[in-house]
Amino acid sequence: MVEEDSPFGKVKQRIPLFKNVLDSAGSIAICEDGVVIRHESGNVMAPFSYVRKIEKRKDLPLGKVEVEVEVFDQMGEKYDFVFKMSEQDFVTLKRTCGK
Repeated sequence: MVEEDSPFGKVKQRIPLFKNVLDSAGSIAICEDGVVIRHESGNVMAPFSYVRKIEKRKDLPLGKVEVEVEVFDQMGEKYDFVFKMSEQDFVTLKRTCGK
């Protein structure tokens, strides 16, 4: 699914993020060469190599998981995100980022 261009190439997939199991909290755009995270606690664009950690914290109902992501932007600032996403999207994100 190609939607738009980003600083890291075409968007290949957009993953929804959740506050709880149902309410939206943002999205992650997986691009050709990096990710664009738009979350209510902050936004960051980074190449895959700047994503330092993607860990599942716990399983949730309805096929969702709570995930912790640590990423650095191109200025070296560190961002820590905790959000919910589908388990299938978690596996895709982890595989795409090489974590």
